[in-house]
Amino acid sequence: MLVSKVFSVVTLFFFSFYVEQYESAKILFYFGSSIYSHKVAVWPLVLKLAEKGHQITFLSPPFPKDKPTTSSEQTPTQSALNNNVRIFHPKSLVVFWQEKENNNRTRDAITSRVQGYSDGQGYWDASMQNALEICRVIFRSLEVQEWVEAKVQEFDLVVIDTPYNECALALAHRLGCPHILFGTTSLYMWHQEMFGLPDETSWLPNYYYHFPTEMSFLQRVRNALTPLQWFYSTNRVSYIVPQLEKLMRKSLNVTDLPPLDELERSTSLFLLNTHFIQEYPRSLPPFVVPVGGLHLLDRVDEDDGDQELSPDITEFLDKYAENGFIYMSFGTQVEFSRAPAIVIEKFINTFIILEMPVLWKCDDVENAPNEKPKRVHIAKWLPQTAILSHPKIKAFITNGGALSHQEAIFYSVPVIAFPLTPEEDYNSIIIEKSMIGFMMNIAYFTQYELATNVRRLISDVTYKNNVMRLSELFKDRPQQPVDTAVWWTEYTIRHKNLTFTKPLAIYQPWYQRRLLDVWIFLGFTVFGSLITLVISVNYIFCNNNKPPLVIKSSKKVKTA
Repeated sequence: MLVSKVFSVVTLFFFSFYVEQYESAKILFYFGSSIYSHKVAVWPLVLKLAEKGHQITFLSPPFPKDKPTTSSEQTPTQSALNNNVRIFHPKSLVVFWQEKENNNRTRDAITSRVQGYSDGQGYWDASMQNALEICRVIFRSLEVQEWVEAKVQEFDLVVIDTPYNECALALAHRLGCPHILFGTTSLYMWHQEMFGLPDETSWLPNYYYHFPTEMSFLQRVRNALTPLQWFYSTNRVSYIVPQLEKLMRKSLNVTDLPPLDELERSTSLFLLNTHFIQEYPRSLPPFVVPVGGLHLLDRVDEDDGDQELSPDITEFLDKYAENGFIYMSFGTQVEFSRAPAIVIEKFINTFIILEMPVLWKCDDVENAPNEKPKRVHIAKWLPQTAILSHPKIKAFITNGGALSHQEAIFYSVPVIAFPLTPEEDYNSIIIEKSMIGFMMNIAYFTQYELATNVRRLISDVTYKNNVMRLSELFKDRPQQPVDTAVWWTEYTIRHKNLTFTKPLAIYQPWYQRRLLDVWIFLGFTVFGSLITLVISVNYIFCNNNKPPLVIKSSKKVKTA
């Protein structure tokens, strides 16, 4: 009896091991043109898939918190979970970013907004030009070209960070496997036309103009035309995409490469790091799956130091934060060291006025302002989630990025948002509309205005109550977003072609999708009917009002 039980257990163990090994897949995460926050958003999915036995290759530039490496060899991560994740930093990409940093070729986001460079079409053109440059750096590299040839038909799936990584669509085609898009924010302007999504421009503002929800007539006109403009006539269509197609045909030695818009339409799944509580409710087809809060609702990275307060921060808060404190961070991309001095001065003066302790994430600790108050603690890197979850935090001053927006809601912290990009404008408008904080202009604010808004956040419980309510709704889900993402990823691997999850509108021209031909036909029909009716009525009435026709005889009648 005992021997039988032992045999059953051993058999079950080896069977489960066999099944897991049999079902494991090789997945490439392509994050070539990305920033650190994009990795933060997707990393729980990477580790969860690896935990389930899938073999992951993560191609990206070296991010700030990555351990330095002298080569681009694929090396296992140091995660305690497993060794199924291998990091690939192409040498050409490492050198590219090193040269950019050494030559100071990147424009600071604060300076860009103050000078007006981060508004409108100029911002998008610059971002796409930078993405094109990165694609050239990666795929003109002999190292990457040889790596691709060695990996043809080896991967089962490619997960592509979107936007700005369109060249990876051609890579997935060359590797001979389906691809998934991973969007770290909401849908972009061209996605509506690309994937045949319902036209909701009458009420749903887009990233480009980031209008308020109560749009005027002219704003709705511009909002309605934006998807068509971006899909048919912008620099992305006329220059960037053709250049990418030319690059990838040559670099991958694929002469019959389909157009990139055709490859993008063939996307099997679109994982979207957003949630209707932090954004607007949208009409999404089955292949677009929202997984907002992926990095919050299941913290699987055991090596993430972002969950613990360091001793110096703990000591600072214990000493000064008895009645609360403020946290300020503008993310991983903003360099306060290169911001205009007047902006730094305004923040310092605000903190002097408030007389509250402040934790300030600043990239240039060595050259921090000498006149800063003693209640201000400046550090190059701060554990954001640990700080936002601290019971004494009162307000979060941020640039309004998608992840910071999610974290503020998750941890119920009111927000002051200083947007620096169109995406952050979009998020900040929603923050103010949701009554969980204020949106301010980095170019024109005064220290008194900022101090007043911070005091209002702290004294008026409306903002705290609103963000607590949103937090409750944000967390209430049928399953963890990372489990949702894993299930859909494996579903894609199992079934590959998911055309049946896409709207049929994807095959329709833009005017049919909006029923313009139907409305024009009905308009002409109604107009023609009215014209016919008017002519008929006019004919009838005009004929009835005419006197009877009298015919006079020319002959004289003889009388007797």
